Amino acid sequence: MPTSSMVSYPKAARRHFADATLLAAQGRNPNAGQLYGFAAECGIKALLPFDPVRDCAAGSVGKTHIQKIVNQFAQVQTAYQSRCCERYLAMIPSINHFHDWHTDQRYWDECHLPPSLTAWRDAATEVCLMLDQAKQDGRIA
Repeated sequence: MPTSSMVSYPKAARRHFADATLLAAQGRNPNAGQLYGFAAECGIKALLPFDPVRDCAAGSVGKTHIQKIVNQFAQVQTAYQSRCCERYLAMIPSINHFHDWHTDQRYWDECHLPPSLTAWRDAATEVCLMLDQAKQDGRIA
């Protein structure tokens, strides 16, 4: 069970993004795509105020993967607009590129994976740029 001190969504987002970029450069697109999704997921979670230990255990946003966040993105934006997150969430207009990303794809044969690596990379890049701005503004550490 994770403790609050173990969880760092901004650092996890950066780590997943860096590893995805390395894998993509080596032609390892299926695993790169999975990591771009996790990078975007962690980056968005970095802005959302919740207790990672309690909420992960409860199955709420802490356990939500990027595909569910994308499917409910309008609701996420509305729910967090009063918490100063709306400005940052608006910085990732390509987040819908993850509409065909799923955690279950880690089990799939490569021939069945969508050819969405570039779109996923672009959306994950927007999330990283949003994190840069949030850090510069002092919103996240």
